[in-house]
Amino acid sequence: MKNLISLSLFFTIFTFSLKAQNIVTDSTATLVAYWEKGDTRSLIIEKTNIKYNGDNKPTGSNIKYEASIKVLDATDSSYTLAWKYHPSKDFEKMASVDPYYQLFTDAEIYYVTDENGSFDSLLNYAQVHEIVKKSINYLSDLAASNNPDVQMTDMKAKLLEIFSNREMIEQIVLKDIAIVHNYYGILYNKNNPEQYDALLSNFMGGEPFPASIFLQYIDKKGDDISVSSKQYLDKEKTLPILISSFKKLSKEAEEEFSKSPEIFTKFEMDDKTIITFSQNTGWIKRIQNDKAVNFGDTKKVEQTLITFQ
Repeated sequence: MKNLISLSLFFTIFTFSLKAQNIVTDSTATLVAYWEKGDTRSLIIEKTNIKYNGDNKPTGSNIKYEASIKVLDATDSSYTLAWKYHPSKDFEKMASVDPYYQLFTDAEIYYVTDENGSFDSLLNYAQVHEIVKKSINYLSDLAASNNPDVQMTDMKAKLLEIFSNREMIEQIVLKDIAIVHNYYGILYNKNNPEQYDALLSNFMGGEPFPASIFLQYIDKKGDDISVSSKQYLDKEKTLPILISSFKKLSKEAEEEFSKSPEIFTKFEMDDKTIITFSQNTGWIKRIQNDKAVNFGDTKKVEQTLITFQ
C-alpha cells in the first residue's frame, strides 16, 4: 500500500508540515503518523470466522487477544517499532495444552516504517521465520497423523518454500501489523474516491493477484477521522493464477483439481476496511475489516476488529 502515496499528498504534507498534524478539508484527509519516541499503544484484536458450506448449518469461531506497539525510535525519515502479543486467558489456556499456540505466546516483532507510518521492513526476520517454520512443521505433522492416507510431504515442502520469502511473511504471516500500517501515507478524497491497481500477495506462492482498490474519506467528528478501503480481485486475471498455484502445491492438490475443476470458476473475494484515526497524532483508534470469500459452494466470512486503547 505504501506505493499508493500520491504527489498531491506529498505537496500537501510539505506545505503544511509545520502544523504537525493531518490535514483535513471538507473533501480530503491525509493519514500520516506524528509519533514520538516512547509512544505506546495497547490493542485488542478480535477475529470472527463463519463458514457456509452448501445447505449445511454455518460453523464459526471467535478469538480475542491483545497486543502492544511501542515506538523505539523516530527520525525524519522513519520509525522503528516493537509489536508484542499479549495473549488472552483463553489463548494462554490453549497454549498450555497445544504446543502450536506456545509458538506465539509473547512473540515480539521489530520493524521499520517510513516517515508516514507505512510498513517498510521486518527487522528480526530470522526469529519470525523460525516461528513460521515450526508452525508449518507442527501443523503438517498434525494433519498427517489425523489423515494417515494423505501424503503431506510435498505440501509441507512447498509451504516451507513459500514462507521462506520475506515478503510472504511480512504480508501474510504478519497480517495484523500489515492491516494497521497499510493505510498510512495516503490522501483520501470524499467526493472522488481514488482507485488504484494493486498486486496482492499470493498465499500459495505463485504470481500475485491483480486487484482494484478504492480509497475514500468518510467523515470527521472532533479529532476522529474515518476513511475506507474497498478491495476487489480481478476475477478474469486471478482465476488462471489461482488454478496454476493450487495445482503446484502438491500431487494431491493437482488430483483434487482434476476431480472438481468447476469450483474454481466460482471464486470471488470482497474486502472492505474502515479506519478511524486521530487527526493530531496519526494514531489509529479503530479498524474493522470485513472479508467475504466465495469458493465453489463454500462461503467464508471473516471479520477482524482492532481497537486501540
